[in-house]
Amino acid sequence: MAANVAAEAAKPTAILLLAHGGSAQWNQEVERVRQTLTKAGYANEVAFGMADVSAMDRALAKLEALRPKPKQVVCVPLLVNSRSELYEHFEYVLGKRPKPSDVFINAVKEAVHDEARYPKNQHKAHHHNAIDSRRVATKLPLKLSPALDDHPHVARILWDRAKTVSRNPDKETVILISHGPYTDAMDILWMQNADQVARQLKELGGFAEVKAFNLRDDSAREIREKKAKEIRSFVSQAQRRGQKILVLPHLVATNGIEKRLTETLGGLFYKMSRQALLPHPLIAQWVLSQVKNNE
Repeated sequence: MAANVAAEAAKPTAILLLAHGGSAQWNQEVERVRQTLTKAGYANEVAFGMADVSAMDRALAKLEALRPKPKQVVCVPLLVNSRSELYEHFEYVLGKRPKPSDVFINAVKEAVHDEARYPKNQHKAHHHNAIDSRRVATKLPLKLSPALDDHPHVARILWDRAKTVSRNPDKETVILISHGPYTDAMDILWMQNADQVARQLKELGGFAEVKAFNLRDDSAREIREKKAKEIRSFVSQAQRRGQKILVLPHLVATNGIEKRLTETLGGLFYKMSRQALLPHPLIAQWVLSQVKNNE
């Protein structure tokens, strides 16, 4: 889809959405976000993929071809957290850091090794296949906004998700589930944002407790198993205290997380929202807020 012609002359700033990509239905929700951006007067494009340079170059070329040409492009990553190897690679690809971080390089090496050991792990294979050491070729000035992080809209969206499964908030424990980053060091930083979102949601919803967890899907097998045990232990303890368990995907797209959680929480009773952060109208409003912060 080309940048909307009606938005070409409206504003000097254009927007590039950076989206991991998901099902056809989820990708269509991203297009609906674009429609909101267009109505707000911004020319915009989307690049799907794990920092896919070819996709980003194609999208930026469309924006560069607009007349008048945008004075700058604000790149907005539809990611849960800026504290991740993928976000760091976006920084590199967009020229915001001199080279891929050591964290990212190590993640690549571990992914290749683990892929050889566990060839059925398609999630890791997807990461490896998406690696690209090039940078985008555009001459347009680029800015990169933070990811969703602990923006207040995130807790509000999660609250809306919780309402679909909540009955007595003061007797309910909510667990927020994210994929998480690769390394332990990055996980500590990631959790600073995730814990803040949990605090915001607890205050909004009046829940007995809200706790954030990462599945660590991109980490080594032993780390994934350790995190699964931590989640299961927390849920079991909450249930022994008489708490009802609500599970909310703290993700932009679910991408089959239900199966993984079923394996982790097998035999335990819980209610789970089936919706990720997108679709929700506040996502488009968050994008607009990031753009305004960079104008």
